[in-house]
Amino acid sequence: SAVSFAETDKMKITPICPECGTPAVGVDYKVARHFSKTALAMNKRWAACVNATCTIAYFCTRQILRTSELTQILWYKDKRGQAPICYCSQLTRKEIVRAVSQGAKTIDDVQRMTKKNRTGFCTTENPLGFCCRDAFLREIRDATKKRNSEPAGGAYVAPEAGAPSAHP
Repeated sequence: SAVSFAETDKMKITPICPECGTPAVGVDYKVARHFSKTALAMNKRWAACVNATCTIAYFCTRQILRTSELTQILWYKDKRGQAPICYCSQLTRKEIVRAVSQGAKTIDDVQRMTKKNRTGFCTTENPLGFCCRDAFLREIRDATKKRNSEPAGGAYVAPEAGAPSAHP
C-alpha cells in the first residue's frame, strides 16, 4: 500500500556525513554558526558528523565545515585534555580528571572544585546542541575507573609472591 503524505511528513530523515558515511546528528544552524570561523549558508538542516576520525564537523546540502574551520575543538572528535566537555562553563576533560583525582564524584563536586558552574546555554554552545550531562557523567566515570585502577601516587607496590625480585 502507498504511504500517505501525512505519514511521510512524520518520518525522520537521518543525515549521513558526505565524507565518511556515518549517520550524523541534526543540529540547529545557530550551533554550527557558534562554532564556525567563517560565514555559513543559511540552511535549516545542518548536521554534525560524530565520527572522531572524520574531518567534517558540520554540513548541510550547500556547505561543509571542517574541524580546522572551527573556533573550538569538539569533545567527541578530540580526546585530549584541553577539550571542553561543558561548553557553557568551558570545563575541560583535564579539569574533570583533576577534580576526580582530588575526590570529586558528581557533576556538582566537579563544578564546585573547579569553580566553573555556568550552565543553561547548551542549545547553542554545546557542539551537538544539547546538554553535556551524559558526556560529563561519562568523563567522571572514566576518570574514576582510571583513578581506581592505578596504584596510589608514588606508593610502593609489592611484587606478587614468588615473582622475581627487581634487585639482585
